[in-house]
Amino acid sequence: MNSFDLDITLLEDAVFSERTATEGGHRGLNYIPGATLLGAAASRLYPSLTHQEAFDLFHSGRVRFGNGLPVDEDGEMAYPIPYCWHSLKGETCVEDKIFQGEKIWNLSLEEPTKNKQPSQLRACFVTAFGREVKPENNLRMKTSINPATGIAKEAALFGYDALPAGSRFRASIGIDKDIRPELMESLRDALTKHPLLLGRSRSAEYGRAMVVCRPFSELGHGVEAGQAVQRVTL
Repeated sequence: MNSFDLDITLLEDAVFSERTATEGGHRGLNYIPGATLLGAAASRLYPSLTHQEAFDLFHSGRVRFGNGLPVDEDGEMAYPIPYCWHSLKGETCVEDKIFQGEKIWNLSLEEPTKNKQPSQLRACFVTAFGREVKPENNLRMKTSINPATGIAKEAALFGYDALPAGSRFRASIGIDKDIRPELMESLRDALTKHPLLLGRSRSAEYGRAMVVCRPFSELGHGVEAGQAVQRVTL
């Protein structure tokens, strides 16, 4: 495969909702969906592609857009916490942002201490070094403006749950070997030559991101014995 990674830095707050409905409350995602990256690339490339080229890049399954997962302060990508990880309720299993393996139970394999209630670990990510990464979302309240009067519309208050500017993510783009090199280069250029607009409300001060291409890295790549305080196996 001619795969590569994308390092994504948000230049503005970005909104990635877990559902697409326009009414009701919206909970923001703490990662960048791969479908969002596919859509951003397609919007730039479609006018210049033939029908077959567009099919090969965006519909054939031979090019796969991975989710943009958070990156820690040392530049290591973090991965979603496995659902089977538990700690004892009321006790912390993280010290100095490092997961302590002896305080984590995989309930599919073992039982925690008797008379202690396990609590599932959620809403965070872990690097191959065992570091906890917890992206924080910002909630902003806004109101629609009536264009006829220039004042706020009645009953038109809404909010955006957004990832803050400055947040960093990494996504992997998997490309099969039979995709032509010139198509692969066009895809790279579309994603990296100019800032992307990602997520919802792109016309209202949200979603601008800078993207840099880098060599493809596999899970745990670069982790060496003794580098980390604790390495947690996924």
